[in-house]
Amino acid sequence: MKWILLHCDHDTDEVTLTEFDREDSDAAIAALNAAERGKRPQDEVVLFFSEGEESLRRTHSRYFYDEREIAEQLRKTLAAIRR
Repeated sequence: MKWILLHCDHDTDEVTLTEFDREDSDAAIAALNAAERGKRPQDEVVLFFSEGEESLRRTHSRYFYDEREIAEQLRKTLAAIRR
């Protein structure tokens, strides 16, 4: 498990991840606080405690898909429900 600071710019759909060791919670929280102070309205900053990026992509996939990918996933889900 590790700390992962996620910064998402919703204007550009750019996602930046910064990882911190499990023991570095103080540094992770300090980085979160600094990012929160400097963020713009279209930015989202979140601190997770996760197994890693792959796990984060599974559990919080909305941060990693652009609008087309979300629409495609929704289309597939709706098609499966209608069967």
